[in-house]
This record gives sequence, structure tokens and C-alpha cells, in this order.
Amino acid sequence: MTRSYDVVVVGAGWFGLAAAKAIRQISPHANLAILESAESCGGTWSKNRLYPGLKSNNMKGTYEFPDFPMVEKTYGVKPNSHIPGTVLHRYLTDFAKHYDFHDRIQFNTSVNLVERNGDAGWRVSVTSPEGTESITTERLVLATGLTSTPNMPQYKNADKFGAPLFHAKDFCKEAPNLNVKKAIVVGGAKSAFDVAYALVQDGATVDLVVRPTGNGPVWIAPPFVTPLKKRLDQLLNIRWMTWFSPCPWGQEDGFPAVRNFLHGTSVGRFLVSNFWKALSNDVTGAIGYDSHPELAKLKPWHSAFWIGSGLSILNYDSPLFDLVKQGKIRVHIDDIESLEPNRAVLASGNVIDTDAIICSTGWKKESTIKFAEDELGLPYSTEKRRSLAQAADEKVLSLYPSLKKQPELNVKPKEANPLRYYRFMIPSGMVKTRDLAFAGMISTVSTATCATIQGHWIAAFLAGKIDRIPTSDKEITDEIMLHTQWGKWRYPCGYGADLPDLVFEGLPYCNMLMKDMGLETHRKGSRFQELTSPYLPADFKGLVEEWKEKHEATEEINGVEVEQLAGALKKAQCVLAALALLEEAGHLSFSADANSLDYAFRQITSLFVGVVQQRRMDRSFDITTDTGAASIHGGIIPLEPLNPKAKLRTANQASTNNDSDAQLNPPVPEEENASSAQDSNGLGISKTRGVIVIVTLAGISFLNTMGSGILIAALPKIADDVGLSENLILWPAAVYALAAGCLLLIFGAIADVVGAKLMWVTGSFLFVAFTLAVGLAQTGIQVILFRTLLGASISMCLPTAVSLIANTFPKGPWRNVAFAINGMGSPLGYALGLVLGGIFTDTIGWRWAYYMSAIINFCLSTGAIWSLPSVYTPSERKWTTRLMHEIDWVGATTMSVALGMLLYVLAMISSSYKRLDDPQNIALLTVAIILLAAFPFWMDYQVKRGKPALIPNSLWKNRSFTSVCIAVFLCWASLNGIEYFTTLYFQKVEGLSALESSLRFLPHVIMGVAVNIITGFLIAKVKVRTLAVVSALVTMVAAPLMATVDVGENYWLAPFWAMFLSPVNPDVLFTVSNLVISDAYPPEMQSLAGGVFNEVAQFGNSVGLAITAAIAASVTEHSNITERQEALMKGYRAAFWAIFASCSTVTIVVWLGLKKGGIVGRKQD
Repeated sequence: MTRSYDVVVVGAGWFGLAAAKAIRQISPHANLAILESAESCGGTWSKNRLYPGLKSNNMKGTYEFPDFPMVEKTYGVKPNSHIPGTVLHRYLTDFAKHYDFHDRIQFNTSVNLVERNGDAGWRVSVTSPEGTESITTERLVLATGLTSTPNMPQYKNADKFGAPLFHAKDFCKEAPNLNVKKAIVVGGAKSAFDVAYALVQDGATVDLVVRPTGNGPVWIAPPFVTPLKKRLDQLLNIRWMTWFSPCPWGQEDGFPAVRNFLHGTSVGRFLVSNFWKALSNDVTGAIGYDSHPELAKLKPWHSAFWIGSGLSILNYDSPLFDLVKQGKIRVHIDDIESLEPNRAVLASGNVIDTDAIICSTGWKKESTIKFAEDELGLPYSTEKRRSLAQAADEKVLSLYPSLKKQPELNVKPKEANPLRYYRFMIPSGMVKTRDLAFAGMISTVSTATCATIQGHWIAAFLAGKIDRIPTSDKEITDEIMLHTQWGKWRYPCGYGADLPDLVFEGLPYCNMLMKDMGLETHRKGSRFQELTSPYLPADFKGLVEEWKEKHEATEEINGVEVEQLAGALKKAQCVLAALALLEEAGHLSFSADANSLDYAFRQITSLFVGVVQQRRMDRSFDITTDTGAASIHGGIIPLEPLNPKAKLRTANQASTNNDSDAQLNPPVPEEENASSAQDSNGLGISKTRGVIVIVTLAGISFLNTMGSGILIAALPKIADDVGLSENLILWPAAVYALAAGCLLLIFGAIADVVGAKLMWVTGSFLFVAFTLAVGLAQTGIQVILFRTLLGASISMCLPTAVSLIANTFPKGPWRNVAFAINGMGSPLGYALGLVLGGIFTDTIGWRWAYYMSAIINFCLSTGAIWSLPSVYTPSERKWTTRLMHEIDWVGATTMSVALGMLLYVLAMISSSYKRLDDPQNIALLTVAIILLAAFPFWMDYQVKRGKPALIPNSLWKNRSFTSVCIAVFLCWASLNGIEYFTTLYFQKVEGLSALESSLRFLPHVIMGVAVNIITGFLIAKVKVRTLAVVSALVTMVAAPLMATVDVGENYWLAPFWAMFLSPVNPDVLFTVSNLVISDAYPPEMQSLAGGVFNEVAQFGNSVGLAITAAIAASVTEHSNITERQEALMKGYRAAFWAIFASCSTVTIVVWLGLKKGGIVGRKQD
């Protein structure tokens, strides 16, 4: 009698067990059978495939099912440990028993043939110890593994070899009977390394033959990589890491813009390319391939980008590569030409005596299971499939141009003929019948997670409960072709041309399947964790229960699908919100029940559109309802979903509440309400959000100058690494100031039109990209280029910070602290950059300083999207029209060109004061002076015509503003000069290393932090004039201390105090200046005023460095001192005295200019 089942799963490895578990949970009453050809479950880890020393690539925590953790007390595996094969076999067996389907597994049962059973599913021919029989099943899951059929080479005269010759798959079976002293292992895969290591442990000597016609030795990495020593099996499952791999389902992770930038733009592709180079160099450097000639033969032939499943992890008890150095494993880049008795003749002519040959030569893509149907793939002719493949190729390469330049292979790539399955699981013809699925994929580190989610997806698919399935054959075909053809281009050195090889794409692939099932893909506790914390199996715990809860909620209620009801609810919300706006605009009174909502929705549109054009939209929304009807009072159109915690009220209750805020905003839970009342206290936003705004804006200010500090400290090493010539060594610093100085005013003006937040966020994300690019740069020209683009990016952020702070915080302590901390960011960032630059340069490398900066900046930029307020001037004009007519483009161009020329000349003078005699510099300086002189006349002309003026001359009529600009110019010139020449003093005169010099700047950092904190509190109690004058007098002492210091003098006598006192005035003045601007100008001029202020500061930096460098160089050259250090010191002393003069002038300017300056930080009600 033929046995019949509802569902049959073939295979009891990771994927088969995961599918069986999900089927049991989703369809608990289904008659289920699992067929397994081995004598035990586990697939690769079944009992008959184990041998001593076999371990997993993964470590504990990444190789376990989400709902069945591998408890240390039970299995004895400690954290950060590889898992022995025997433990994995026991674990997988326990998993099947725990979920009560172990007794449904029919062991020693292999499948011979699968054929259609009419319209009733499938007929399966099986062979077991009892004989051959047929079973029937309505639904079939094949989880036999994608690489279960060994690819065994056919050697000439193999029949004469007379010794063991077998595939590595059978090593576990053959190993107990092997008694060899010499063995050959063929292949460069991880299994070849495993077999070679095991043989050596048993006392044999191994000749490892890596075929030159293959893809070379496997990429084998240490378990902990990067200078931060992160676990590789976790690193590849961090979301931001997956962005660097182009794949057509990548957008499923919710960050399409980032992926489009990285793979769709030239700059992004440059970052991606260098990222993979850095990662590859880190791994190869950690192994030390170049340290030994035999080891060098095992160095991977291709970049890590192309390898796919060719990536593996060292998991041996003792160092594998030491065996190569000791000669116990000899490496041959060769192939076996023929065999003789106990000998192998290589293609090179060399002969190796051996007692056995084990072939680790890969796997065939075809399954051992045969289908009666000829074609399970796409039901098209060969010509049609070729045409579809060509179209898919073109689309892949248009989406990912970086894939066009394929690696040069030693073997001709075969024509891609992959398994053409939907989502890599369902033959196209079975997408609609939903009765057949293939489970399995190739992944080095995410097998457990992918098996779990694939198994769940298959169980839901077979039950007819997948939320997102294409409806047309064309959609199915197009997606199958795109996804499967992509593999040929992405992983030519792996299985990409044949099988789903998803080493770096496993997480977005799982996200795609989860979205198909309507499950949440972002499962971390915060946005920061979402991007930086690895996704482990534990993050997907309870998926089936989560899905069942959701699916049960969409069952029919009174004959109506809840999904339809949800759509109706959204429609109702829009209708009610529109009615609220109409009621507010035209005193319309309306009450609607459920039956009238759809009619209202259709009828309201034309009337609503007219009202929207007249009224400004708000982001708040309030809905009030009772059991039988819904009505609205005072609501506004929702631009965000309703707060699910909002309490519902009747219209009468709403109208009796006299608090307009309560009517216009959704109620919040009592605990939130309590904290909100405490947090706001006149602030207008929560304290948490206020703190985030401050940290975000100050953070960019900090990172801005930190990059410059890192550059100064690491410049000699950077120049060596990227080949920056001596005549260009100052350019990375100069072009940054040049670009920022040219564009500050333009972007400040644009920000007043398009909005400060949009400008700031755009600039900050560009700053992330180009900071990372500097770290990845390979040539001096690239460093200069990306530093230029960095300067352009930061010029979008600096002028808008003043407006953002002023519009976030009302006058009072919060605004004072915000400006103080923002002011602290700039000098603190530069000083800390000097420290970190030295530390990184002398330890893990200067590049990591920029990587760290980019990561921090990305987190700040992401948080800014939510935290920063939207600041813009309402206007009926389109923003494009406003850009054309409300910005003085002639004035902006004039000033930018003038400043650019002037900054360029100053940069040239900084390298050598004699450069001022160069004809081109004289010409540029002359033109710059003429343009600057003409600029005020153009401003006056524009104002008289009633046209926009970039910097109206009236701006300078405010005495306080003019005074602080002059003071900031001189102050920043002094600060940059003293930091620069003190660094030179430490390194060139005292001969200290970059690290030692950096540590001497720590007092500078500490004092900068303290001064800004103190200023934030004093500003509301002390007159700005007093603060500015006293701080100027304190800082004025620093330069003379360095000008009179004796070479070799104790650090604590003079340099310490110079470092300690020098940041006082700049930090105080920065806070004071920003408060003066926010007080003196209306919101629509604050970005412009902020741009002018930052332009002055940036210009001061350049002028200060140029003049002091010219003075120092001139004095040194004319000193007639032969001893190099003494000559340099004489020039440095002159520079320090010039800085003292500048500081003294600051004191006079603030004393006179802020005479009428009162207390600007006092709270305003």
C-alpha cells in the first residue's frame, strides 16, 4: 500500500530541520515525513561525516537556531569558540527531538525519482533498507543541500594507482582505515586544508596540489579581524557591512539611498573598491603570506570582493600555516597529469610518491534526485532563455557598473546556467501551485539564520499564506532572471554562476523573505544598534509566533479581511483630517459614520486641495471618536501615522477642553506626559531631543577640526603612504580651507531659502562619504581631491548651525549651553585630532582615525534627520524660483572667487614666503584685492535697486557683530598658529614622535572642555565684554611662554601652561559670538550671518598660518645660524611673538567693540 503524506521534507540538515520545524508550527495537523539518506540527522554534521578535529567555521552564537540556543551548560561550548562536529551533531539531533519531529525522520531512505501525481501533488520513489517503494505527498520540500554531489576528477591510469583515491566528502568514512605516511590532497578549498591538517595530526606528510586552472587557494581569515579584533562571523552580519556588496535585493534592508550612492555613483564605487582593498589587505597581512616562500603560494589570487563561498575561517587547535613553514604541508601550484602505482605524475613533470590521494575538488550543482519532468526551471526555449539572460545581464551591469570589470581567471568562465528558482527556492511553474520548494543556499557565516527564515518562508508558502507574491508570469520571470544572473557577475570565483552564493548578502536576503511574510526587519533596540550591531540568530527568535499573531489578526472578521479594514481606517483618518482642516478654514461642521466615509473621501478632494494651498501644514493630528461615530475638532492633515498610544475622545470632550495644545496634539501616556511636562519647561521640546540636537551640531563642529588635527599630526606618514610629494605636502590642509572658505557664504544664503536642516543634513552625509574616502585614498592626488570635497561639505553645515540652535532653543540656559558646546567642538576637535592622529599613526595606522570619524559622523547625521528642527521661511514661491531670484549670485560669485584666490595665495606663502614673488601669485593677489574692494559697491548697488545683496553693508553697522568678527579673525589666526608651531616645536626641535607630541596637547583638550562648560553657565550672569576681555588677557600669556622657552626645558614650566591657557579666549569668544548673532539678526538672516562669521573664522585660520609661517621661514633663513634646530627655533620664536601681537589686538577690539554688550544669555519668556 502506498503511503501518503500532506508534506514530505527530503533532507535532515540545517535547512531541512528548519523547514520541518516551521511546518509543524504553522500547520500542526499536517501529516509530515522527513526523508534522510544518512543514518542520522545533521546533513554535513551527521554522524557518518564526522572525523576527529572537525569544527565549524562559525563560533558559538552564530551557528544555532534562534529558538533553540546552544546553552554552554548543556553542550560545553564557550563563547568565542568554534563548535566541534560531534557537538553540532548532538545539537541538531536534540533540536529535532525538542520540536517533536525526530520520530518522523525516516533514516537510510534515499529518493530516486520525483514525478507528478496527477493533480494531487507528487509521487516520490524511495529506497530504504526495506526496499524500493513509492510514497505520495501533496507538498514537497527538497533540502538535500546544494553541494551534495561531489565533483570527482578522472585521472589517467587511475586503475593502476593501487592506493586509496576518494573525494574529501568521504574522508570521515575512509579516515579510520587510512594508515599513511605520505598523502596528496588536491584542491585549494577549506575542506582541502581540513583534510591536510587532520592527516598531519596523524603523523603524515602532505603534498597540497592546487590546480592552476582553478580559482586558487581559499580566502582563509583569522576568526578575529581588523585592528579592532572583531569576530569575522559577526562582522559579515552587520548591516552597514552588507551595504558594500551590490545585490538587487539590497534595498530590502530599508536603506536604498545609501546603496544607490555606494554602487550608483563614481564616488561611492571608489569607496566600495577601496573598502574591499582595505579588508583584503587586513586579512592577508594578518596571515603573513609574504613571510615564507611556501606560504606565499597559498596567497589568494583574487580580491575578497569576488570570492563568495571561497571565504573561510581558521578554526584549528594549532596554527595551520606553521605546518606549511615546517614543511609538513608542501604546496604545489600544479595538476595531476596521470597516476602510477603509489605515485602521481604532475603536469610540470614532477613525481610525488604517495600512499593516498584525497580530492577536495568541489561539487556538482545537480541533485542526486531525478525529476520525471524535463525542466523545473523557466518554461521557455533555449533561445528565449538566452535572450532573457542577456537582458538580465544588461540590467545587472547598469545597476552595478563595478561588476563590469571582472577578475582575470585562470579558467574560462562557463556560461551561467543557474537554478532558475523564485527567491532561489521555487521553480517558476510552482509559484502558483505552491506545492514544491527547494531549501538551501551557500553562506560561510549565516547558515543558521538563513535556514530558519527560508524554512519559515517555505512553510508559509506551502500553506498559501505569503503576503507578497508576484501575480504575473512576467514579474516572476524577470525577478528570477535578475537574481540568478546576478550571481554570475557577483561571484565568478565562487558558485555564483550556478547556485545562490550569498556570503555577503545573507542579511538583506533574509530581510526580503521577512518582508514577504510581513515581518519586522529592523529588530534592534536603537538606530545605532541597527547599523552597527551584528545580526545574530537570537535576533530572530520567535519569528513563527510573531507571524502567526499577525496572520491570525488578518483572518476574516464578519466576512471582511482585516487588511481591507486597515486600508479603510487609513482612508478614514485622511478624510477626518481633511474635514478638520476644512472646519478650521470655513467653519464647516461635520460628523461621519463608517458608511459615509468613502463617499466623503471621494467628494472632499477638490475642496480640500484649495484649502491646503492657503494654510501651512503641521505635523500634528488629533482624532476623537465614540463608539458609533467619528468626528474631528481642530485637527490638521497627518504627515505621520497616528500615535498608537493616543487616547480617543468624543467631540464634546474635545470641545470642552480649553487647552489648544491638548486639542491639536495626540494625548500621551501618563508617564510620558509627566516627563514631558518636566522636560519642556519652556524649552518646547523634550530634554532628550534637546541634548541630541546639541550633541549632533557640536559633533560635526568637532569632527570638522578633528580631521585637520589628525592631518597635521599624521602628515609625514600620510605623505609616505600615498606618495605625496614635498611640494604638495601642505595642499591637503590648504585645499580644505580653500573649498570651505569659497562656499560658506553661498551655502549660507542657499540655506536661508531651502531650509537650514536640509542643507545641514546634506552636508553632513557628504562629509561622512568624503571622510571615509580620505581614509581609503591610495594616492596623493586622491587625498587632495577628497580633502577639497570635505571642505565643500563642511561649508554646508557650519553656517546653518547658528540658525538651527537659535530656532531650537529660546533665549536662556539651553541656548547658552548649546552655543558653548558647539563652540567647544572646534578647538577641542583640532586638539584631540592632534592627539588621536599621533596615537593612530604610531599604532594601527592613520587611516583608522578617519574611519572612526566617518562612523561617528554617520551616526550623528542619521540622528539629525529626526532631531533637528525644520527651519525655513514660508513663501508662496517655489524654492527653485526663490533660488533664482532671492540670492545675489553675482555677489556670491565675486566674493567666493576673491576669497578663493586669496586663500590660494596664502597657502602658497605658507609653504615658502618667497612664493609671493611668483608672477601668478602676484596676479591672483591683485585680482582678489580688486574684487574685494568692488564688493561693497556691488552690495550698495543691489540694495538701492531693491535686489538681494549677499552681505548687505548694513550688516556691518551692528557694532557688536563687526567687533566679534574682527576678534574672531585674529583669535582664530592666533589659535591656529600656536597649535601649528607648538607641534613643530615638539617634533622638529625636541625630536619627539607624533604620539609623544600629541600627548602634550592633552591639557589643551581638557581646558577647552572646561572653558566651554563654564562659559555656558556664566554667559547668563556676566557681561559679554567682561568675558571676552578677561579670556583674551588669559590667552595672551600663552604665546610669550612659547616665545621664551628654552629648548629642552621641562615641559611643565612653559609648554604645559601655553597648552593650558591657549584655548580659553577662542572658546569663550566662539560662544559669545554665536549668541550675539542670534540676538542681533532675525531667523531669515541667521544662516547668512553664521556663514559670514564662519567665513571670517576660516579666513583667520588661513591668514594666521600664512603670515606666521612666512615670518618663521624668513627669520630662520636670515638668522645665519648653522645648527638646524636653533635656526628653526629662532623662526618659531618670531612666529610666537607675532601671535602675541594678534592676541593683544583681540583684547583691544573686544574692549572697545563690546562696550554696549550686555548679558546676551539671559532667559527670555
